[in-house]
Amino acid sequence: MVKLMYGFRYYCHRKNDDASKYWKRVKKSCRVGLTIKPNGAIKKRADHDHLPNETDKEVLIIRQNLKRKVVESSLPIDAIVE
Repeated sequence: MVKLMYGFRYYCHRKNDDASKYWKRVKKSCRVGLTIKPNGAIKKRADHDHLPNETDKEVLIIRQNLKRKVVESSLPIDAIVE
């Protein structure tokens, strides 16, 4: 699962014993990680030394919309993607 948080894409790296989740950046060269506690509190491991990539945001939104359409539609995937 990939999420967009604060303009950056993260993936869930692991679920911790205390039910919190540790998220790492999709961009491997970025060292920022987030821990999200069950109560919603967020702890950031480092600060970004770069700006968010707007293309990442657009790609994620397109992928989410396509996934939603595939689940909701009875059309073949090829017809949905066109």
